[in-house]
Amino acid sequence: MECHHDDYELVIHSTGEVKKMEDIDWDQMMEWIVAANVEKHRCIYENDNIIVEHQILSYGSGDREALMLVHQLKDGLM
Repeated sequence: MECHHDDYELVIHSTGEVKKMEDIDWDQMMEWIVAANVEKHRCIYENDNIIVEHQILSYGSGDREALMLVHQLKDGLM
């Protein structure tokens, strides 16, 4: 992905799992993104080093969750 640095890591804090770019199944990630309805999305903070986002997601099953995304920036990429 063009916005992700080669050193990008996805950390899933609920499980402690860490995935590097080559480990991420981008097709599966896109399926998850399409399945989620983003009710609210806001950027909480942004500067040259970090972006902090908050989202409220809902799914067809009726499940809802809050998602906090923290992106460290390197060379202008996440």
